[in-house]
Parts: sequence; C-alpha cells; structure tokens
Amino acid sequence: MFVSAIIAAAGRGARMNGETPKQFLEIDGVSMLARTVWKFQRCADVDEIIIVTGEDSVSFCEKNIVLKFGFDKTRAVVCGGDTRSASVKAGLSACSKNSEIVLIHDGARPFVDVSDISRVIEGTARFKCCVLGAPVKDTIKILDEGGFVEKTPLRGALWGAQTPQGFEFAILERAHDEGAGGLATDDCELVERLGYKVKMIVGSGYNIKITTPEDSLFADAIAKREASGPKEVWMEEKQSIDEEKRASVEIYTDGACSGNPGPGGYGAVLIYGDVRKEISEGYKLTTNNRMELMAAIKGLEQLKNPCDVTLYSDSKYLVDGVMKGWAKKWRANGWMRNKTEKALNDDLWKRLLTLLDKHNVTFKWIKGHANNIENEKCDVLATNCVKSNLLLDDENFMRNFYK
Repeated sequence: MFVSAIIAAAGRGARMNGETPKQFLEIDGVSMLARTVWKFQRCADVDEIIIVTGEDSVSFCEKNIVLKFGFDKTRAVVCGGDTRSASVKAGLSACSKNSEIVLIHDGARPFVDVSDISRVIEGTARFKCCVLGAPVKDTIKILDEGGFVEKTPLRGALWGAQTPQGFEFAILERAHDEGAGGLATDDCELVERLGYKVKMIVGSGYNIKITTPEDSLFADAIAKREASGPKEVWMEEKQSIDEEKRASVEIYTDGACSGNPGPGGYGAVLIYGDVRKEISEGYKLTTNNRMELMAAIKGLEQLKNPCDVTLYSDSKYLVDGVMKGWAKKWRANGWMRNKTEKALNDDLWKRLLTLLDKHNVTFKWIKGHANNIENEKCDVLATNCVKSNLLLDDENFMRNFYK
C-alpha cells in the first residue's frame, strides 16, 4: 500500500497581517511548515511527501525546508494554483504512479499527531475516504441574512473537520478532474458530491489550524508541550558525534510460522550490559518473513533512546534486505521489486526503516540451529507463540490475503 502525502502550503495567510507567508513563520524557533512536514517524515506509513507552495516560494522551500532539515521522503516541491482545489490538483499530478492512498494536509496544521496520521491511513484503506476531526465545543448558531439567529443545530451531531483527509487516490483524482460541482472548502466536500461516504476519525484538539495572530499564542504553548521538533541536518550530525552517550545493545531475533502462511510468532532477546529482556508474540495468520521482520521491529521499539545496536538474525531476507540496500531501493521505486513485481511486506519494511533512522544498527547473519544460545532461545520463544491460544491478528497481511 503506497501512501502519498500532499502538504498544501500555497496560501498567503492574509489574516496573519504580515508580509511573510504564514507557513514560513517560526514557532518556537522552527518554521510552521518544517514542523508540519516533520510529522509526515516521521510517520512510517507515509512513503512520499509532496509540498505545494506559492510560485515565488518553491526554491526557498526546497532549500530552507527540505534540504535544511533532511526531509528525504519529499518527492517534489511544486507550485500551487489560485485556489486550494487547483493546488491539490497540482500535488496529485506530482505523486508517484504507484500511489494508492493520498493524504491532504494543511501546511498550517503543524501539531497533528503522528499516530493520527497512521489512523487516517488505516481508515482510508478500510473506508476509501476519511477525515480527521473533533466534536465542536461551542454551541453553533445559524444566522439569517440580517444577522439574527435562525436555527440552533444539535451540537452532538456537529464535528469540526481537520486534516489530514485521506482518500483512495483514484477517487480524489476523479473528484478534482470532474470538478465535482465547483469550488469546495475541503476535499471531503468534493468526494461527497460524487456520492462517497466519508468516515470521521477522532482527532486531537491540539491539531489546530494557525490562521490568525491569536492562534500563534496557542501554537507557542503547544510547541512547548511537544518539547521536540525537527532538527537541522548539521545539528543532527553534530549530536551524533557524541557517541559516548549512546548505549550499546545486542538484539537476537527469530521468527516462526506453521504452514507459511499460517499461525506464526516471533521472539527477541535484548542484552544491555547485565540487563537481559525477552519479548515474543503470536499471530493467527502470517508468514515466516513477516515474523522475522516483526522480531527486529519489536526489538528496536523497546529502545526509547538512540542506541548503537548489533542485531543478529538467521534470516537472509531480513539481513540482506537492510545490509544490501534492497529495502531502500524498493521504497525509492514505490515498493516495487522490479517493473512488474511488488515488494512484499512493505508495511513492515516502512516501520523498520523508520527505526533505522533513529538507531545505528548493524545487522549480522548467524546460522540457525547452530548452537547459538540466544538464537536458539529466540526460536523457542517464537515456536511457543505459534502453539499459544492467545494469537493476535496480523491485520495488514490478512487484509491482503483475503482480497
């Protein structure tokens, strides 16, 4: 499932009462647009980012947003149009031909939660069209032409639409190609006119759209709450020099599957000095390669801070996929192994590659069942999970398996 994210940042932000386009204004020392793109850069489920900005801002954005912060998922920075719809259409034209799901996000919403981005993607895969939103807090009044209250709708049925909004690529492309009845305030309205139902995904109240100077006050407070943001590339390089602060960890992993596909499980052993930790889980329907990947992912996810990791596995698929650069090539090619074959397990490779950006990991292949104590322990953990009655759903595999 290839996911494109279009960041709409072509507006001038007239209501901010300034000469600088609002998307380039700084929040706690970092531009609003950089904070926004950073969230999609961090989301393992997003494969590419297209930034749509003003005609006179394209080169500035390439240099001061993409290159400055090392946003390597960015496929293109393109010039927007006179309307939001025209800008989104320009973004769609720049997406990879492999795009299956597309997210549309306001460049002026820098505080969207990464987990909410993933939830919109999951919802779109299931419902075709999704929007992030939140119940309104205020009582809403509908006024007549004279400014008098005409009606008070029930608040329980009213939600404020946020972004990202997610769509099957073909649906949104059709909505924009056909115009779907003229201008619209958001992309959901366009697909609604084609007769599609849009699923609401509950979002966060922190995901505000920064439109007025007053919003900037809230933005500064939220930025301090997040306590982190994108770092310039040179800052990351400088920080990485101080290797003494990075813990050195060994991780042993193994996966097992009965039937392939069939019930499966993984096991991992983490060793840090005198500390040793074992983890394992089982799944109802999966494959051996997915369990090998899952073991590495779950092991690395145990590490809260950046670490130097040596990861041992008896899976050539896992080790060669990383060390020979196969996974990165597949990602660059839209998760295609070649012109006709899709790369399998792209959902797990995405998660793993994101973790490799955080940690310095060296993968080492070891021969299975060759009396390596920790590898044998991982095998036992994985095999025992296969036999367990407490098996989880490997939802992404099952969704594709039963298509």
